[in-house]
Amino acid sequence: MNTQPAHEDLRIGISAWAADRGGVERVAEAALSVGIDTFWLGDGLLERPDFPPWSGGMESFGELAWLAGRYPGASVALGAAVLPLRDTQWVAKSAATLDQLTEGRFTLVLAPGNWPDEFAALGRDFEDRSQG
Repeated sequence: MNTQPAHEDLRIGISAWAADRGGVERVAEAALSVGIDTFWLGDGLLERPDFPPWSGGMESFGELAWLAGRYPGASVALGAAVLPLRDTQWVAKSAATLDQLTEGRFTLVLAPGNWPDEFAALGRDFEDRSQG
């Protein structure tokens, strides 16, 4: 029987989004100071007004690698890699590389995509995004 409280297994992460690099650093440092040690990013193809560069608009694997290097010991996670918009072999290699570089402190979550304009930009059918 496990006698440890369940809350010890609970981990909380944060999206370290901000208007610029300094803002991301301030968010990350504030999170770390209160014990939040996982940084999550989303994924998207196009820059959007609601996701400017330092708020999720850059290439996610690259920004997560920067965060992991800037804050050793922190975990990083890609919360919604839009697989139908990416080369699956490149996603697998990038994820495996980031997992190795962070010594297992990387989490990858896959998603079918949410924005039709991103599919249109690549000439793909948004309605068929979940098909092979």
